[in-house]
Amino acid sequence: MTAVNRLARLAEDYPGIPARVLLKAHLLFEGLRFNPTLQAAGTWALPSFKPYFPTPEERRASLPETVPIPYLMNLAGGELVRVKCDPESPYEAIAEDGETLLLLDGEPVEEITFQARPRWYAGTTADGRPMSAVGVSQHGDMLVINAAPGCEFFVEKDDAGRSLQCSFCSYGRPDRRTRELGQEMGRGRIRPESLERVVETTVAALPEVSHVYLVAGSLADNRQEGERYLQLTAALIAAGVRDVPITAGPSALCREDTQALKAAGAAAVSYNLEVWGREMFAAVCPGKDRFIGYDAWLQRLSEAAEIFGPGNVLTAMVAGIEVDHPRGAASVEAALDSAEEGADWLLTHGVAPVYSLHWSTRHATYGHVSSPAFDYFLRLARRVHRLRRHHGLTTPGHIVCHRCAYMQLDPDFDAAA
Repeated sequence: MTAVNRLARLAEDYPGIPARVLLKAHLLFEGLRFNPTLQAAGTWALPSFKPYFPTPEERRASLPETVPIPYLMNLAGGELVRVKCDPESPYEAIAEDGETLLLLDGEPVEEITFQARPRWYAGTTADGRPMSAVGVSQHGDMLVINAAPGCEFFVEKDDAGRSLQCSFCSYGRPDRRTRELGQEMGRGRIRPESLERVVETTVAALPEVSHVYLVAGSLADNRQEGERYLQLTAALIAAGVRDVPITAGPSALCREDTQALKAAGAAAVSYNLEVWGREMFAAVCPGKDRFIGYDAWLQRLSEAAEIFGPGNVLTAMVAGIEVDHPRGAASVEAALDSAEEGADWLLTHGVAPVYSLHWSTRHATYGHVSSPAFDYFLRLARRVHRLRRHHGLTTPGHIVCHRCAYMQLDPDFDAAA
């Protein structure tokens, strides 16, 4: 099957989904084969936080134990895609004559680029810290500030001694990274020196970004978590970060703290529910369920939409966990119906859901992702897009757009419309 025929077959299988969205989704699931072009790009592109681990055969060909690879690539239509290596992928990138071509089954599809390290990335703060190591990163035109990544749900335990972390997450585990950023578990406010570095780096990055997203690990004390985001927002506004919208992404805050964020200058909030349904929420997000609760989370999302206005409140959802989880839906169709019900409720209440694909642990970096997961992701994306049109609430471009959404399809539907 030729590259053209393979993509045409996808269009036949998923009518109503734009060709650009199909290509991005296919790449997200299939990944790229590792080759010298990817290795060379790793020396100058924004690096992935997970390097490539060469096979024994590649090691015998003198590759080191780990090889830096690019984190993100831009397609010809401006779409941003997370780079994932998969030795079985039909895709690869080949650099020749000053351009990089995306090949499918050995045939050229289009020209791509890997996201270069932004200019601010090479800077240093006033106290000599590399700006690349202060808890700030850049995804396309979005600056992500995460000066306190350690999540307390990793250390909190249930009655059986099990961690209360979200079942799909491994990023927030307290580790050397959190210590290097000066984070202390149980402390809501960011240390003054860490805050100064973050603010200085953000100001340096402003010419290269269109929106700012604040994120951090969750705290068992939700009021302390609200204090952390208020501290960050107020410091950025005081430093002159006013023309670029700031979105705060804590756990769902109470009405008082949500109002305080709005008053401080935040343009939007993202209270990430992750999964629809009370039982699934308890199974997938035990920490969120214990310290806030499902009904309270929905209430706080609705309150946030009243305070910030419809279109200024997001909630991230992990598309596919309801199929993969041991306590998930009885069938794919049941999972789709439940997720669609959730999207309808959220949109009715002025909240825009955004769906990140679920890579199971064995597929999170390398390895082939099953076609049922691909099918589920696309069918859900199509259903939710129809609901957005029905409710008249598109994905808010000032919060997340197709130039920065690297594992979501929602903004790409709107861009292709």
